[in-house]
Amino acid sequence: MRWPAASVRPPGDGFEIETVINVRAARGGWLIREVGSFEGKRIYGRSNLNAVTDGLRVLRTIRRERREHRAIRSVAAAGWSP
Repeated sequence: MRWPAASVRPPGDGFEIETVINVRAARGGWLIREVGSFEGKRIYGRSNLNAVTDGLRVLRTIRRERREHRAIRSVAAAGWSP
């Protein structure tokens, strides 16, 4: 099995990369598990996380991955290869 993130180009400037890796791993049939973690109090500054805007970025990334995967499948089905 090929590593699903082998051809990842950075999809953005944030945590979208985690979404890309997870989508490609799931598509490749990998078993994905949740691993618990503990987050201590922030020592300095404030979090820049925004549930709405960051969630929308993740959804756009998933939609883009789906669109690109469908395009690749349709080209492959047509018999074209580089």
